[in-house]
Amino acid sequence: MGTWIQKLIHFLERWTPAPEISIDPDGLEDEQPAIVDDFANCSVRDILYCQMPVSAQDRLRIKPGHDVRPYLVMKKGENGFWGYPMTTSHQRYAYDEKLMYNLRETGQSEIKSSCFLFVPSVYVPAENVFYPWGRLDPRWEGAIERRIACQKSRHMYCSYHSFGLPVPIKESDVVFLKDGRIGFVESLHNNKAKVRLLREHSRGSLSCPVSIPPQTWWMDLASYAFLAVQDLALYAILPKKDIDAIRGYLKPETAPAPAAKPKPKKRYPIDPSRIFYQYPPGTVLELGYKEKQFVYFFSTQSAAYVFPDELHDLGRFKLVEINPEHYRPVASVSDDEMLESCAKLQNDNLPYGAAVRKVKADYLASYATKNQSDLH
Repeated sequence: MGTWIQKLIHFLERWTPAPEISIDPDGLEDEQPAIVDDFANCSVRDILYCQMPVSAQDRLRIKPGHDVRPYLVMKKGENGFWGYPMTTSHQRYAYDEKLMYNLRETGQSEIKSSCFLFVPSVYVPAENVFYPWGRLDPRWEGAIERRIACQKSRHMYCSYHSFGLPVPIKESDVVFLKDGRIGFVESLHNNKAKVRLLREHSRGSLSCPVSIPPQTWWMDLASYAFLAVQDLALYAILPKKDIDAIRGYLKPETAPAPAAKPKPKKRYPIDPSRIFYQYPPGTVLELGYKEKQFVYFFSTQSAAYVFPDELHDLGRFKLVEINPEHYRPVASVSDDEMLESCAKLQNDNLPYGAAVRKVKADYLASYATKNQSDLH
């Protein structure tokens, strides 16, 4: 029975005419990329809408409509270009493998958001190009260049095309050191970077985690080094939330507090009734080993008040406190000098003003060498 059915099927396949298949040429045209007429005018930084350059077999595994996307032109060849694709599905890529970009499509008013993917450079043949999608805003070039530099550092055996711009090192970057290690840039100053090393193993409370997919590193919290910026290469860019978490482990460095200025002593007015004389007012006292001289005025329980001769020479009138035990009397000033000094020092704004007035009265009454009528 089985043999008879097989013979019947074979007979029908051989002698039954094949059905006619209607082919819509317009439909085929819609599904095939249209080569940009003026491909020669396309240049680096153009964004072209293209069919993905994959084999027919690989295309079968791609969802319908997902095999076309924009590409950023990084290098132009005779029959195609090298560039980076854009996508809206970017969650599985590391922070510095992608860059969100807003673009107004050529001839359209709507602004579309997509993400550059900095995977190894893709070669797109000219026949895969549908149409120009736009052109890169120059303000984004620096951010793109930094991300490409990260991929070059981490995947040195892959091909990455860049704009050839300088890549500055910034605070909170992860950098590649000359000796092959990597570190976190805590701060920058005068072309020097304060760098904390990243290690593969935790050191407990002396380290904190730093995620650079697919690996977690551990930053040294106990030590750091100052390195020349020109000796560093960008290795990874971290998202802000990761940077904030890392800096939460670092104690902010604060400048040493300035030494507190001693508070000036509050000077209370000297009670004239409590002064006394260890020497006659106007006595010249000398500090022997310094050869400095002072005019004695009066004493209190805590100190003797004298007028330094050097201040008199400068025209400044001020009494200072001394311990009279270290001084010896050597002479006396004239009446005119003593009374001139009293006149300058009996100001009520000075704590010893009232005391000096008493000194003047006592001097005139008991110590002056001239008659009082001659001195007034």
